[in-house]
Amino acid sequence: MNKITIKLISICIILTFPACKSNKTYIPVESSRTEYINTIQRDSVHLYDSVFIKEKNDTVFYSKYKFLYRNKFITDTIIKSDSIRVPYPVIQTVEINKLTWYQKACIWVIGIILGGLLFYLFFKYRKLFTK
Repeated sequence: MNKITIKLISICIILTFPACKSNKTYIPVESSRTEYINTIQRDSVHLYDSVFIKEKNDTVFYSKYKFLYRNKFITDTIIKSDSIRVPYPVIQTVEINKLTWYQKACIWVIGIILGGLLFYLFFKYRKLFTK
């Protein structure tokens, strides 16, 4: 083979490859991710060192508070949401070999011929089946 023939064959083979493609179509799906950051700080501490005495009739109530209203919290919250779409494949139905009218007619004719042949053989050999 000469060099021109080899080059033409290789060019024809290379040109047939780009015709192949995937039948999958990707449709994006919504997905979300949420980050939650929470920070708690103590704001104030109130110190009480007090003693309370309360009399009611003949009973004396003695109460002592060391810490009254100890913590007051300040909460700082950050909510950050991020939505990322994730693609997934969608399968499409593609008809590759569709029958022509001639092929359909041949299938029907062969079916009718086989049905007639079975009908003929049944009536010819029905004596074997009725015993």
